[in-house]
Amino acid sequence: MRLYVVSALHLETGPSWSFPKQLPDFDVAVIAGDLHCPVARSIEQIASAPVLQGKPVVFVPGNHEFDGGVLQDVLVDGFGLAATHAHIHLLHRRSVTISGVRFVGATLWTDYELNGTTRASMILAGHEMPDHKAIRFREPSGHISRFMPWHTRREHKLDRAFIEAELALPFDGPTVVVTHHLPSRHSIATRFVGTPLNPAFASELAPPIVAFQPALWVHGHTHHSNDYRIGETRILSNPKGYGPFEGKPRTENPGFDPAMIIEV
Repeated sequence: MRLYVVSALHLETGPSWSFPKQLPDFDVAVIAGDLHCPVARSIEQIASAPVLQGKPVVFVPGNHEFDGGVLQDVLVDGFGLAATHAHIHLLHRRSVTISGVRFVGATLWTDYELNGTTRASMILAGHEMPDHKAIRFREPSGHISRFMPWHTRREHKLDRAFIEAELALPFDGPTVVVTHHLPSRHSIATRFVGTPLNPAFASELAPPIVAFQPALWVHGHTHHSNDYRIGETRILSNPKGYGPFEGKPRTENPGFDPAMIIEV
């Protein structure tokens, strides 16, 4: 199967960029979050892109898809719109099998455990990460609060439990996991290695990756490209990042390939 893989297109910032008018032949598009906001607007972008017409699209929401909204409500609206487009598969703790390939998707909000400083990392993220100012969360009581680090950690546990449970199910064919957040410290850009906010971006999922060995794990969130292996699993990200903008013709990630096609 030939996959068109992109992430972090950030069309919500209004850059002078759109999906290519033509691409090499592919079977499924995989978009690993931060396309636009909210989720429903990202679905609209996918539905309106001529190059994606007639092709299955696997889409996992990123953190920016929830900016300015209540997390649960944004998802409900997104699922409602996605249901009107048979070729768009919104994977939030969901999986879909397309032509013998299993796609398992979740945002994979972080657990803050990367550096062994969970509490301190949560406190720092609460002060520094825009998510905790831009996103709201509906508590079980119905009360709407700021989306706080303990909500992030709770969402991570649910995401991770879903992914591991799906991978544990027997499947006769290749499996592709799609998340927005980073599944390993190895996906952190070299220039950020050792910085205290890394636990807000990445969690260490090497143990389940090694245990279940999916063929491919696509992620977003970072704005630099990754292509490496954990065991037999290929870990891949192809983000555009911000831009280009008027007067600034380059995308944030110079390694971004707007026509990346890979095979599984």
